[in-house]
Amino acid sequence: METVKDAYDFGFVSLSVGYDEEGLEDALEQNITCFLLEHGLGFAFIVRQKEIIVAVKIRKIDMLFYHIKLCCL
Repeated sequence: METVKDAYDFGFVSLSVGYDEEGLEDALEQNITCFLLEHGLGFAFIVRQKEIIVAVKIRKIDMLFYHIKLCCL
């Protein structure tokens, strides 16, 4: 699981100065193939803004991925 610990270079994403989180998500989603390749082989993009319930509160996962080799989200 070393991939998660590595720093990521989002240089391929063009954002304006003072961008917000939604702007970053939009840019990443537009470049999802390049984004996934930065993370290595075996990742699949599942959904964006997935709602889950944690301790009786609704939380949102910004971008949900599945790792094919590890069989986990």
